[in-house]
Amino acid sequence: MASSSKIKPEPRPVADVRGPVIWIVEPDPASAKAVQTFLDGEGFHILLESQGADLPEKVRQVPSSVVVLGAGLPDASSICHRLKRDESLGYLPVIVIAGDAGLRLEFLEAGADECLVSPVNSRELLIRLRQAVETRRRFDALRRANRRLERDLAEYVQQMEGPQKAARDLNLAKLAIVRNVSHELRTPVLQVKSSVALLKEVVDEETSSTSATLFDMATQAIGRLENTVTSITQLTEYQNLRLEPVALSECVEVAIHKLERSWLSAENYQRIHKICPVHLPLVLADKRGVTQVLQHLLDNALKFSPNRKPVEVRVEPRDDGTIWVGVRDYGIGIPEDQLVHIFETFYQVEASSTRRFSGVGVGLTLAQQIMEQLNSTIHVESTPGKGSTFSFVLPQIALAD
Repeated sequence: MASSSKIKPEPRPVADVRGPVIWIVEPDPASAKAVQTFLDGEGFHILLESQGADLPEKVRQVPSSVVVLGAGLPDASSICHRLKRDESLGYLPVIVIAGDAGLRLEFLEAGADECLVSPVNSRELLIRLRQAVETRRRFDALRRANRRLERDLAEYVQQMEGPQKAARDLNLAKLAIVRNVSHELRTPVLQVKSSVALLKEVVDEETSSTSATLFDMATQAIGRLENTVTSITQLTEYQNLRLEPVALSECVEVAIHKLERSWLSAENYQRIHKICPVHLPLVLADKRGVTQVLQHLLDNALKFSPNRKPVEVRVEPRDDGTIWVGVRDYGIGIPEDQLVHIFETFYQVEASSTRRFSGVGVGLTLAQQIMEQLNSTIHVESTPGKGSTFSFVLPQIALAD
């Protein structure tokens, strides 16, 4: 048979193509026609080609389901490699018919999906073609689904850009208000604080016990107001914490010490019970941030634990390489339906809590923001009338032996 003879493909226009398109590349006209005759009745649209030099371009023009490279094709391995490496063709199954079983491995290495050894049983070829067509169909369906998902995702992202921008703008506006309010409050608070201190010094020798008590109450109230202004200001400050080795026992001590200014009564201050092992591993955290968190949690615990009830701060190493830190009070507790709201800025557990308990509801918000930057979170367990436990965990630092 003359390998130079070329079979003229007679493809119908793409619009007229019915059924899966099968390219058969076979230099032998008789072999090619025999395959075409057999497959024509099986619902395929057959296109014949005698050589594959420009096959990739032809396949791009007529979307194909499968390519079959015949046994008489001298450069079948090279053509297969080109078809499988051409990304513009997508997934294109290639079946190679090898004239020699020894060439099977070569064709598979070139990327062939199937390699049949000549002479090929017609029924086997039909089965392989149907399997390849089904694989291509599923691939195309998956690709279309992915494209739909990409479009839907792009539309969703576009829809979300508006609300996200609005949320960012709202957050920036809120931070600006917080900064302005805290700035405006600092000066009058400082003036009142200084005035009370000077007034007490002036009349100190002639004051009665009642006046002394009033001065103490005023000083304490100013201290708590000053702490509130500081807490509001800190909502905009704790943005970039630095992770480093931290001794939790020191954080606890500093937090308790800082509470002395707002809790002037020794009786209140002494309600804090520290339960902490002597030798504690260091943790990876930010000392200033952890101290601030503990200060807020302890302050809240004292505030919502009236009648001289104790407050506990407990530190416990765990076997999973973390250290658990908990602050427990035996106060009013928190209703279950309000637990999800307590970390919201300016939130109060009950409408009258602002009058019953001082504060504006920013301490827990700040504490949670700090812990999130430390890759942790604050957990709450509470029973109304019996108290609450606020806790978090931090990773231990394993010291080299």
